[in-house]
Amino acid sequence: PHRLSSMNGFVVLPDGKRMLYTTRKGALAVIDRAERRPMDELTQYGIKGADLRGKPTLYGNRLYIADRFFGRLVVVDISDLAHPRLLARHQFAANPGLVVEHQGKMLVPGGYDGLLVAPVPGRR
Repeated sequence: PHRLSSMNGFVVLPDGKRMLYTTRKGALAVIDRAERRPMDELTQYGIKGADLRGKPTLYGNRLYIADRFFGRLVVVDISDLAHPRLLARHQFAANPGLVVEHQGKMLVPGGYDGLLVAPVPGRR
């Protein structure tokens, strides 16, 4: 069975009808409300060399995936869900939480290390 844990999560896509699931295998899967197949049978999309496990946050076409356990943050362009594109990858000594965008910056709660602030990748 597939359960939510610290290594995966869901985010609702802008159409309000589908969700994006970060799988334990480090990929993305799109789930429609009417989907009844087991998670293992869903088409999964990945990026070679990028681990897409963690808790997702979505701002427009930018998907932030924070992995608190390993201190990773991956930023992905999902304008084409079937072909996600890596925008940035960060490794922290901190434990990054769910990302918030504010005034062109990404704000990343870092546990005991405080608030981590950096420019939003891929934004012009």
